[in-house]
Amino acid sequence: MIKLNLVWIAVLAFFLVGCSHSSSEVTVNADGSWNRTLKLTVSKGMADDKWSDIFAMPGAEWSKSEEIKDSEKITTLKRSFKAGDGPVTDIIIREKETTKLKNFVMVRKLEGNRLEYYEKIIFLAPNEQKQQKELGDYITQMKKIMPAGIATEDDYKAMAKKSGTALIRILVGPEDHLMGTLILNPDGAARRLRSKLGVIENKVLAEQLGTKMTQEQRDDVIKKMLATFDKETMMGNNKPSASPDQSSQSQADFVGMSVAVKLPGKIIETNGEIDGYTGEVFWDFASNSAESDVLELRAICQL
Repeated sequence: MIKLNLVWIAVLAFFLVGCSHSSSEVTVNADGSWNRTLKLTVSKGMADDKWSDIFAMPGAEWSKSEEIKDSEKITTLKRSFKAGDGPVTDIIIREKETTKLKNFVMVRKLEGNRLEYYEKIIFLAPNEQKQQKELGDYITQMKKIMPAGIATEDDYKAMAKKSGTALIRILVGPEDHLMGTLILNPDGAARRLRSKLGVIENKVLAEQLGTKMTQEQRDDVIKKMLATFDKETMMGNNKPSASPDQSSQSQADFVGMSVAVKLPGKIIETNGEIDGYTGEVFWDFASNSAESDVLELRAICQL
């Protein structure tokens, strides 16, 4: 099991999420053309009272306006695209001289008189040392509780990546995430997370190992895993090991991001949420949701 520290995640979220965030709105027309509005918000640094330069601005093709409201600077960018334009990159998150994240957005015409909104978000500079340690911890613990001879080393590596990706997306989005609960009620978040972990691991084991494991064997492994989770996460062992300034996480890792798309037809497929009143499809998450694997946002409508 990847070792969690829910209180510390909540502390980092409090200090880092909200310092910078992006919000995009897209309206797609029936002919495949589309309009995009992007808002990039930064706050003054708590220590040096300077505006963050965490976002790189897209090119001169965009109309641009700025406003300062309280302690936030909001840059609004707008642009219209023709059918077939793209992919477009307009969110670039950086830390000093390093580009950490980019997005790629396009609207595509599909067969059968369908239109697809597609956005790919790639974390370009993950913390490799941290990732390898987390994957190694998962594999070590799984080997202790798995039946002997069922999984290969490649199986364990694949399972570790799938589990880690699913876990971070439950914590910070765009799944039905626990970020708000983490901040307000870490113990409640731990219990909610435990209830979701069993479903995640059952799916991972079934996908990776198929008929090599029976459902009874999967259930036994999951129960042993959740017992470890209880001991490490819910029994008062959630003390931070470092202050926010000493943490390996940076502001660029915890940029809040939201995406809303209005398509011109009936939504027939999406991995986002659908607002039943406005018809919009939307996602919200933190930038480090893409750290362990590429994050893809999709919505398809039937014209």
